[in-house]
Amino acid sequence: MRQAALAACFITLSCLTAQALMQSKQKGRITGLVIDETKRPIVDAVLGIAETTAQGDLNEMAPMTNEHGAFEFTDLPPGRYTLLVNAPGYQARKHVVEVKAGETAKTEITLQRSDR
Repeated sequence: MRQAALAACFITLSCLTAQALMQSKQKGRITGLVIDETKRPIVDAVLGIAETTAQGDLNEMAPMTNEHGAFEFTDLPPGRYTLLVNAPGYQARKHVVEVKAGETAKTEITLQRSDR
């Protein structure tokens, strides 16, 4: 009796672990750069998800670009994402990115100065 209970517990844990691994592999990422028209990185640009067609929970905070203009969104359900990018001195821009299961979507976003 005890061995049957242990076996059932082991099978249940194995199934839960396999399900968690499959779900983590179904998520994707967005990485990229925010640059100006001269290809210089824009530091401290703020990005947010304006719209999405993804099914699932989004727990992502809005990242800021680093000293290289780089940013990253992680743990995203597959789908189409519209990013909103803002930086002081530049015109805000929307940018669409497609995220596929288990993949990293790489993108480059060019902002124009707002004084134009």
